[in-house]
Amino acid sequence: MGAAITLAGVPCWVLPLSAGMVWLVTLLLMIVCWAATGSRRYPEMFAKQEWPYMSNTGATTWGKPIFVAGSTITVLLLCTTFGLERWFRHRRRLIHYKSMWTAGLFVASAVCTSIGSIALVFLTIFDVRHHSSIHYPLVATFLFGYLLAACFVCIERKLLSLQYPSNRIIRFSFRIKLIFVVMEIVLLCLFAATMYQKIYGLSVIVEWIVGLFFTFYMWTFAFDFYSVPRKSRELRQLRIRHWNEGGAVTAPRQARVRFAVDGYTELP
Repeated sequence: MGAAITLAGVPCWVLPLSAGMVWLVTLLLMIVCWAATGSRRYPEMFAKQEWPYMSNTGATTWGKPIFVAGSTITVLLLCTTFGLERWFRHRRRLIHYKSMWTAGLFVASAVCTSIGSIALVFLTIFDVRHHSSIHYPLVATFLFGYLLAACFVCIERKLLSLQYPSNRIIRFSFRIKLIFVVMEIVLLCLFAATMYQKIYGLSVIVEWIVGLFFTFYMWTFAFDFYSVPRKSRELRQLRIRHWNEGGAVTAPRQARVRFAVDGYTELP
C-alpha cells in the first residue's frame, strides 16, 4: 500500500477515521450514561421493552445533546470525506474512470448521502418522545438513504476494479463495502422482523449493532484515499513500444497520449 493522498499536509484518511470515531464515541457515551443513571425505563418505551433503543436514550435530557452533537459532527466529517474523495477523483489525483455509468452512480450516491445525512441530523432534533410521528419516518429515511448510497458506491468501486484489475486497493474497497451492504440488509431485515413480532429485546440489540456497523462503513473510505495513480515513464515507453511493434502507432507524436491501465495513470 502506497502513500495516501494528503490535503494541506494532512492525510485524507483522517477524515473518515475521525467520523467513525465520533459516531462510535457517541453510541458508547449514550450506553454508558444510560447504565450510570440507573438503567431506567423511559415513558416512550414499549410495555415489554427492557433495554432502550438509540432513540430512547437520545430523547433524554442528558442524551439529546450527546446525540445531536455527535450526529452533526459525524455528518459534517462524512460529507467532507465524500466531497473530497469525489473532487480528487475528478482531478485524477485518485484513479478515475469516466463514463456515463460512473457519472450516474456518483449523482445517485451523492443524493442518497445528502438525504441520509439530513435525516440523521433532524431525527436527533425531533426526538421520539416529543415528535414520534416525525422521528420514525426520519429514521427510515436515514437508514435507507445511506444503504442506497452504499450500494451505489459499491457498484462504482466494482466498475473501477474492472477498469484497474491489478489495483488491490480498489478491489479491497469494493469487497469491504459489499460486505457492509450485505450485512446491513440482513440486519435491517432482522430488525424489522423482530419489531413486527414484538421481540423487543432482540430488536434493541440488532439496532445497536446496525449503528456500530455504520462506524465501519465510514472507516472503509479511508482505504479509498490510498488509490493514488502511479506515474511511470518506463511503463509508458513499454506501452508505446508495444503499440509500435503492433503497427498501432507509427509516429512519435501519435504516441503522446493519456491512458490508464492497471492502476497507472500516464500523462503525455
